[in-house]
Formats: sequence, C-alpha cells, structure tokens
Amino acid sequence: MYADFAYYQGTYCGSLLTEEQWPAASRAADAYIDRITFDRLQRGAPVDDAVRMAACALAEAAGRYQAAQAERKPGLAGFNNDGYSENYAGTAADLTAQEQAEMGAAADLYLPRSHPLRYAGGDCHAGL
Repeated sequence: MYADFAYYQGTYCGSLLTEEQWPAASRAADAYIDRITFDRLQRGAPVDDAVRMAACALAEAAGRYQAAQAERKPGLAGFNNDGYSENYAGTAADLTAQEQAEMGAAADLYLPRSHPLRYAGGDCHAGL
C-alpha cells in the first residue's frame, strides 16, 4: 500500500472511508497509480508524499464508486404522471465512466501529468 489508514486519517485528513472500507479502496487506488506511473513504484521509484496523497484521494474516489455500485438498483428511478415521463437509474457503464473521470481528476491533483513518474516516453527517465 502506498498509504495506510493512519496516513489517510492523520495526514490526508480523510473521513469518507472507514477502516473496514480502506483495504479495498486502497487496492483500487494503488492499482490505478501503478497503471498511470507505468509500474515505476513497483520497480523501486521512491514513494513520496505526492504519491501517498494521490493514493488517499484515489481511495476516496474508488470508495465512492464501490458504494455507488453496492447501492445501484437497475430499472426505474422515478416517474412523473403529469405529462408522463420516466427516468432510469444509471447504467454500469455510466458509473464506470464517472469513476474514471473522478479517478483521473484525483490523480492529476497530486500527480499531475507532467510529474516524472507519469512520463510515458523512452528510457531517458529509466532511473525513476
């Protein structure tokens, strides 16, 4: 884990996730970080506060998505019989698109696309 629950509560000052929710949300956050950093942290790049803060922000975004998935009930979400209209609950694809947007925004806040860990080029940054 790039950040533990104590860091989440103490340094990040997070309160959205409980200690029971933290492991699953943190795993999702770490996997996202590994993807956008091309596994550089897995290969020994230093884990600094920017990475830890990104892990916390991403864990919160993942936690919101996991909660939305658990509460999601497909089908009719509401209707109005004055002129008749119906609206339906968001699809799984809608939730996934929303999650990806939130995860991207959370990552960009602490690990902007210009951060060396996110460099997608050749070997000139191989030492990271």
